[in-house]
Amino acid sequence: MKRRPHSFKKERPIYLKKSFWFGVLIVLFLAGAIYLIFFTPYFKLKKIEIGGNQKILTKDIAAKVDGLFHIEDYIFSVRPEKVRQEILRSFPQAANVKTEFKALDSVFIFVEERKPAAVFCQNEECFLVDEEGIIFEKILQEDSGILSVINNYFIKKEAILGEEMLSGEDISKILKFNESLVKIEISVSEFRIISKEKIEIATKEGWDIFVNFQNDIDWQMVKLEAVLAEKIPSEKRSGLEYIELRFGNLAPFKYR
Repeated sequence: MKRRPHSFKKERPIYLKKSFWFGVLIVLFLAGAIYLIFFTPYFKLKKIEIGGNQKILTKDIAAKVDGLFHIEDYIFSVRPEKVRQEILRSFPQAANVKTEFKALDSVFIFVEERKPAAVFCQNEECFLVDEEGIIFEKILQEDSGILSVINNYFIKKEAILGEEMLSGEDISKILKFNESLVKIEISVSEFRIISKEKIEIATKEGWDIFVNFQNDIDWQMVKLEAVLAEKIPSEKRSGLEYIELRFGNLAPFKYR
């Protein structure tokens, strides 16, 4: 039996294959993209804006940013989370930081500052404290203005700017109780934290209110309003020493 001769199919040159030209196009596209990004000025920073800040000086923020990136750096060198961490670490007054890319060559850094909710004092030092219980600026107690003053005699914690000294929940309860007192025309000179279960509220009339913010503060307020209306006429408040609201359904009080 005669063997059939093998037939060999002639291969097409590689440059005639579609896959070859597809690969060439990809290489050219990547090369062009790399050139556009790294060797042209289109992605170089030309403008860095800072806004939102009021007390923190813009030049101080700019100095911190300058340690991270500069004008003429490529915009890809800007790391928003790194910017945020650096500014929050450096400025206790800063509550949040957002970095926005306004264009291919422009960055806007928005710094949101903390808003004072009260004044927190301990060991003869006072600080502005925000609604989250974080202290962020030293202040004299006499400069507290309309802010509630909270004097701490219980919490054993070093006061460090940018650190939480009270929980946001505790701050909220203090502010809520103060608002309720204002509605019945009782002005407060200070809140004194004596223990976890006892807060003394010193009124500007010279008498104290003892409350426990671990219990229902609305019920304690109801008891206060009731005892003032039924048993302590306004003309006798000047001789009052305290009203106790912490226990049960009663609100015992004492005159000097």
